[in-house]
Amino acid sequence: MRQEQTSDHTPTAVSTQQRVSISAEEIDHGIRTLKRLIDQLEIIKGVESFTARNTDDLRLPHEVVRFHARKETVQAERQIREAIADIFGKKSTEFLKHQHLRISLGSKTGIPAALRVLRDLTFRLEEKRLHLMAGRPRQGDYTPDVDPLTDLYTRRLLNRYFAHELDRSKRHGYTVALVYLTLPAWQEFAAFYGSTVWEEVVVSLACATQVALRGYDYASRISEHEFALLLPQTETRGAHVVIRRIAEQFNGALKRLGPDLKVPLEFGTATFPFDGETLTNLFATATTHRMCFSENLKNVRMLARHST
Repeated sequence: MRQEQTSDHTPTAVSTQQRVSISAEEIDHGIRTLKRLIDQLEIIKGVESFTARNTDDLRLPHEVVRFHARKETVQAERQIREAIADIFGKKSTEFLKHQHLRISLGSKTGIPAALRVLRDLTFRLEEKRLHLMAGRPRQGDYTPDVDPLTDLYTRRLLNRYFAHELDRSKRHGYTVALVYLTLPAWQEFAAFYGSTVWEEVVVSLACATQVALRGYDYASRISEHEFALLLPQTETRGAHVVIRRIAEQFNGALKRLGPDLKVPLEFGTATFPFDGETLTNLFATATTHRMCFSENLKNVRMLARHST
């Protein structure tokens, strides 16, 4: 029987070259700052895409629109550099690596590359936050609505928020997407690598979901190996964008944990009101029609089996 392996390189989010310690409050502030910059870049990306598609329909000359887009991009570049310096320190590897960050408009790698940088840094902060919280007593000692390992909601709280979002969606005509994520080979993985590495994998998936979500989305851990996301005002296509971001972050985290780690990730989606009007019905649809990404994350395939 193989001996239990442990991770020799527990992830650390903040360089120690300048900042020896960082509080949970500072990490939370850093996460909010980076997510705000992500939202800002997404807006610029949307404007750039709209301008490229609708040049003839613009009331302002294309050059004027592009000038203002470039102006906002330069401002975003400066804000990103300042944020990285503030969060990680000016002598950190993070700042030295990205201090000359430039975002070129009209390039397929410009804004998307900057977004990847911000999401990767946010992931590392989320990871650091969970490691800082590990073993710390919580207020009230035990919170039944929060998973102690991942700090995600439990299924009980997901049910409560779903009822709230369902009521609001009915009043305003919104859609709500449910995303189901599962690590199907978790028992074999935990037995082979040990509980310590398995917990690192779970934390990595939790951090990946947090990075991909908006401020009003909900993430929960509903069992040892299952997660569920509630995405208000989102349809199936938007849910798949979120899932792809999660898969990319999770895949990168696995490579950092160990180059030989292979952890399959399966997912399913369901949308209110098209796939049902109760959480039970949505879960039935999402868990039955499951899919997974190819190893390079470029393709998706439907799974042959339909078991939960």
